[in-house]
Amino acid sequence: MFRAEVEEAEALRKLIKAVSEITEEAPLVLTPEKLELKALDYTKSAMIKFSLPSVYFSMFDCDKEITVGLNFKDINKAFRALRSGDRLEIQIPEDTSSITLILKGVTTRTMTFSTIEPPPIPQEPKEVFTADAKLISSEFEHAIKFLSSVSSEARFIAEEDKLSITAKTETGSYTNTFSRGDPVLLELNVESRTESMYSLPLLGKMMVGCKISDIAGLKFAADKPLILDYPMIEGATLTYYLAPIVEKR
Repeated sequence: MFRAEVEEAEALRKLIKAVSEITEEAPLVLTPEKLELKALDYTKSAMIKFSLPSVYFSMFDCDKEITVGLNFKDINKAFRALRSGDRLEIQIPEDTSSITLILKGVTTRTMTFSTIEPPPIPQEPKEVFTADAKLISSEFEHAIKFLSSVSSEARFIAEEDKLSITAKTETGSYTNTFSRGDPVLLELNVESRTESMYSLPLLGKMMVGCKISDIAGLKFAADKPLILDYPMIEGATLTYYLAPIVEKR
């Protein structure tokens, strides 16, 4: 049997939403050291991974590795019962046939879901990048939302002194520039001028991470996957991988 409890359920609610934005069904891997998930979207263009070490939880009891498949769309809907300040307890029985979520606050709300056959666990892309940056996540989210309103593709350009995200339409172009020295650009490392294009609708689904972490980390190289990191407390991490849109040359 697996049991864990977290004092602040809101962060887990946001992680569940992050998964449900990318995929409906995903495998959850539980070990004595951590809780981890990796899943692809249906186009296999985007991947989500989160890892929560045992110290992230106020209580964590797992004596062997367990893998269960879950429908995250259903679980995300159930989290509408969450209230501010609720604690969350997670229980999985020995036969792994179900998962029970118990929200504890002014009342106790118990929700049990059947598990499913775990989907295959995808392999993480090899990290290849010639540019990496750290931004205030709310400003990154603002840029992506704005560009998504005018286009479906965004070009990321990293230069020695700035990071630009550009979208074009038939009649014009739109650019968000984060320059070295700007308070919202926390870090910028560029081996050489780097340019790559990515899907704005898929990037939009990854903005849930901006509600989880104050920092967004970006790594990319020409025609290579974008790696988007959202660091969390106690060494927990939320990471996305997004395949590039490769232009014909």
